[in-house]
Amino acid sequence: QLIVSMRLHLRMVLGRAIQPRFCVRQLCSAAGKNGPVRRLQETLETISNDLKLSNLSDWYRVTSSQFERAGGKKLFGPTANLRQLLRTAYPEFEWHDWMFKQTTKGFWKDQSHQRQFFEWAAPRLGISKMDDWYGVSSKQIDDMGGAGLLQSHDDSLVSALRTAFPNHGWLPWKFSHVPRKFWRDTNNQRAYFLWAANELSIDLQHGRYRVSSSQLLKIFGGEFI
Repeated sequence: QLIVSMRLHLRMVLGRAIQPRFCVRQLCSAAGKNGPVRRLQETLETISNDLKLSNLSDWYRVTSSQFERAGGKKLFGPTANLRQLLRTAYPEFEWHDWMFKQTTKGFWKDQSHQRQFFEWAAPRLGISKMDDWYGVSSKQIDDMGGAGLLQSHDDSLVSALRTAFPNHGWLPWKFSHVPRKFWRDTNNQRAYFLWAANELSIDLQHGRYRVSSSQLLKIFGGEFI
């Protein structure tokens, strides 16, 4: 249906020959010299030249208004979806929604999308095991295109990771920041103290014991203190 719709929108424009200056050869050859996909590629290549894009990844920084001013809406219609057009034209290129200026509405509500983002980000952040996420900051996630993901979790990296990987036993206090109002919940306080006691080899069942602030600071208790 998408290709049929493209034919209707592009029939008059794509009837004439277009000499593209920008093309990824292996992708163009895979699509063939003829057919609607190849004509779609040629049209996008012409727009990319107007926008001075040098490679496919440059499309990530193109806004909807830039695409429209370059003739995109006129050529493809007012409901044109740039992401779908790019995926249709260059299916062998690995497109990531979070790399675009804006994600599609409701994108981050899908738990699978959240997991895909973290799995994509992990090797780029040097993450080799789950506990390595404790050393990652929200700013790093933001810089990699995950701002919308964090916003959907009240800017809490802990909450986002818990949603993406619910089977892992996350310890919120090991992150640089815990979720808002986390320490107001006595259940969270109790969970931390039970964990801290184990870390400090404290026997809670027998005898008296002393724990200093410096000891708690060493085991991620700074925000609680």
